[in-house]
Amino acid sequence: MPGRPRRGRPRRPPRIERLHAELLPAAGELAGAGSGAVTLGPVARYLGELATALGRHDQAKAHQRTARGLRAPGNW
Repeated sequence: MPGRPRRGRPRRPPRIERLHAELLPAAGELAGAGSGAVTLGPVARYLGELATALGRHDQAKAHQRTARGLRAPGNW
C-alpha cells in the first residue's frame, strides 16, 4: 500500500553496494588522475564513507585506518 512505512531493515541502495565492491580492490591507492597530477586522497577514505552508509561500521573503521596510513602529513 503506498505511503505505508516498511518494516524491518532499511533497503540498502544497490548503487552503494556496487560502488563499494568496485572500489574495494583499490583500497590501498590514491584516487585521482592516473598521472598523479591530481589526487582526491585515499580510496579507503571513500570506502569508509560507503561502508558507514551500508551500516558496516567495523569495516568503515578499518578503511579509515588504511586511509590515515596513506595520506601525506598536512593533507585532508
